[in-house]
Amino acid sequence: MQRNEEAQAEEPEESNRDISTRRVKAKSKSRKRSQEPKPEEDSQSVVELEDDISEPAGGDEGSEAACPEDEAGVAATCFCETPSNVHAAGDLPEPVFCQAIELVDGVRVGCSHAAARSGDALAPLLRAGPRAPFVLTCAAHAQQLRAHMCCPACGVFCTQGIFYQCSEGHLFHLECGLPYNDVKLRPGCPHCGVCAGKWEPRNKRCQKVKLQMRCSNKRIFLPDQREQCTPAYLSFTTLKQAEVDHTPLIPEDLLPSPAIDLKALFETADKMDVDEASTVSPAQRLCDAILAGESVQELLPKIAAARATINEQMPSLTGGTCVHAACKRGDVAALYALQYAGAELDAADNGLRTPLILAAQLLLEKSEKKSPSKTRKTKDKEPKKEKEPNEESDAETKEVAEEKDSSCASVEESKMDETPHEDLLKVVRYLVAAGCDVNAQGPEGMTALHIAAQTGDAEFCRVLLDAATVDVDPRDHGGWTPLVWAAENGHVEVVRLLLSLGADASTRDSEGNGCVHWCALAGHSHALRLLLDRAPHDTAAPNDHRDTPLHVAARQGHYACVVVLLARGARTDIENSAGELPVDVCTGPCQSVISLNMQMTLAVKGSVRLHKLLSSDISNGSEMYPLPCVNEVDDEPAPSDFTYVTEHVMPEPLDIDYTIQSLQGCACGDGDCSRNSCACCVLSVRRWSTAQGRLQPAFPHHDPPMLFECNQTCGCNKRKCGNMLITRLQQRGSLFVRAVVFRTQNTGWGLRAAASIPRGAPVALYCGELLPLHTADSRPNDQYLFALDVKPDLAQQCGDKATLCVDACAWGSAARFVNHSCAPNLAPVRVFTRARDLTLPHVALFATRDVRAGEQLTFDYGDKFWSVKSKWMKCECGSSECRYPVKSTEADT
Repeated sequence: MQRNEEAQAEEPEESNRDISTRRVKAKSKSRKRSQEPKPEEDSQSVVELEDDISEPAGGDEGSEAACPEDEAGVAATCFCETPSNVHAAGDLPEPVFCQAIELVDGVRVGCSHAAARSGDALAPLLRAGPRAPFVLTCAAHAQQLRAHMCCPACGVFCTQGIFYQCSEGHLFHLECGLPYNDVKLRPGCPHCGVCAGKWEPRNKRCQKVKLQMRCSNKRIFLPDQREQCTPAYLSFTTLKQAEVDHTPLIPEDLLPSPAIDLKALFETADKMDVDEASTVSPAQRLCDAILAGESVQELLPKIAAARATINEQMPSLTGGTCVHAACKRGDVAALYALQYAGAELDAADNGLRTPLILAAQLLLEKSEKKSPSKTRKTKDKEPKKEKEPNEESDAETKEVAEEKDSSCASVEESKMDETPHEDLLKVVRYLVAAGCDVNAQGPEGMTALHIAAQTGDAEFCRVLLDAATVDVDPRDHGGWTPLVWAAENGHVEVVRLLLSLGADASTRDSEGNGCVHWCALAGHSHALRLLLDRAPHDTAAPNDHRDTPLHVAARQGHYACVVVLLARGARTDIENSAGELPVDVCTGPCQSVISLNMQMTLAVKGSVRLHKLLSSDISNGSEMYPLPCVNEVDDEPAPSDFTYVTEHVMPEPLDIDYTIQSLQGCACGDGDCSRNSCACCVLSVRRWSTAQGRLQPAFPHHDPPMLFECNQTCGCNKRKCGNMLITRLQQRGSLFVRAVVFRTQNTGWGLRAAASIPRGAPVALYCGELLPLHTADSRPNDQYLFALDVKPDLAQQCGDKATLCVDACAWGSAARFVNHSCAPNLAPVRVFTRARDLTLPHVALFATRDVRAGEQLTFDYGDKFWSVKSKWMKCECGSSECRYPVKSTEADT
């Protein structure tokens, strides 16, 4: 009774999991014990499991004969399967918990399940034996009780730990076997009871077993009993497709005021009668009404009638739609209603003008009328031919027709002139906010930003540049960017705005002219200073005729521009293709200031530095940027002993693996392969390229991994994929930055940066003849050989395939001019693009640090190269870290 009182008085602990027990019957082996075991042996027997029992335990041997068991004489059995009519009091406070107590590794733990109920009332109280207390149980513990998993002596459930188990599968504690309060040589099962005749345990066939709970989740023991419930967490939610509003956010000042319920108005307009007898199409009537300036309320019935043909092209608008008419009128409210009705906001007319480009052209016309002195570039610069006599009649007929067209056009233009500038700007703002394509090309390949830069309207340009998808440097058919248009027309504010947003000040058009050339041609010194602040080395940039900006400014007589160029270090000793210096193409003040500059240079330096532009583009137009060649050292002509190529050439057939099995494309779907789970990125260890198209700063150049880019077998979206850096760049050539081939003092020809290069940016691909290594060994000139070694851990995958080599001596790219340095600013990296043949990687040179404009580009040729070459030559890098400052023979002596 003392044990029962302790069990009831102890605060029950709680476990918030369902008990799932598993009976484990362990075989035991009989072991003889002394009649009075020592305390150490007794305590040890409680913890250790006994060995297997090969035979059932028999009865105790004695002098008396054994008498047969009488089933009717069995007493003191358990109550595990006995029903009960004892009920708990009806006024127990809710919630009522299960009162069962479990023994888990020697620790008593309570239950947190609700007590079982029979209907609305609590189920009867149960107990395991006459010595155990009555308790309320949950359904799980009631089932365990019926399975004899509760000890009848103390009423505590045997859950986890070491217990006794009889031959019938009953469980009880080590200290609760029969007889009670006596030394137990072989305990009897309290569930099976005792024989009434001899008052001895009825079943002594018991063995020790170890039970362990198997829970589906982690066990948590709470300090007190509480109701079990699933925790409520805040989480991320998703909206149904129908509930998501994909319409762009339109600024409130562009919406009609007061607000218009278009849905209700359209429903009312649909019920109105439509004049079906009219021969004019509904779309044409709507277009005429918009141009007439009708209000939105008057336009809605016509829009409802023309919804099926709302995007019909109108001959009166040269193929334009109703949206073009609304743009001409400057009617934002009509645009709002047309967009709701399903009108296409990017529809183009016969002249390839979208509504946005049309609005831009109208703004340009207004600006030209305000300042007619502004110049415009024209493509037709040829003089007009004199008309022949037989062509005069045709010319007169054409002139009459043109006069009629111009008269009709003048009527329309007079109407359009009435559209205020503010209304046209609102139209532009609405179209941009509605998600129109701001990069759409119109006549002559010009975008709306080209036209806006030409107008000089900084507010107009700012509206377009605020669009998320705008391209700051689009090119028209002449290769001109918006910055070129703004610079040539002298729009300083627009130039400053474009440069602040990353416009390329070194861009070139199809004739090799840059922004500085056009600015010098127009004579805008203020804009010229802004351009030279961003591109200081463009003072010596030549065009296709080898004219520098100083040639252009001096020829036009723009004294202010000449002074600015000379102050920024413009060279006065560069000849153009006609052999003319800048001083030879001008007269007057420009010639005087250039002559003075040359005399001052001669007095300070002793002689004018020789500078020869040998070629304006040694790549012959093969590269994305022109590659000029200059000589500032001697009279050596431009290198002509090689053929410039932008990809590998093969003098003999090679076995290249292009099989689908070797390509191993990813399956990223519509993603951009930005996650490291992309199969191609996994081959590269991780994704190393950034969104800016550079290697991450953490890229290990000391042990560079091979880069596997997505190829043609990948399932990703090729326009969005961020793992195709070299693949995209090599489509434009093998040189990815602006550079110049120049003559060095000690190492022949070299390559230097013409503009700053950020760290991690790709610079060039090493291209040339692709040869097997044994063929390359037989070539006499080995200064341009680049061995495509396979990493040792991947050599077995290549099998017997020969190691390849790139020879850039007779066929090569710009990378052939990159010299060696023991402290380089470039590093080669293996990159696989369209093929995954491990013997044929692309050799891509990446910047290992920020490279300044004018700095020579170098990479480390490696110890294999110098182990051979150091016997005949020394390193001329001049670095403090130079490893080969002298020849190896000199070092040995």
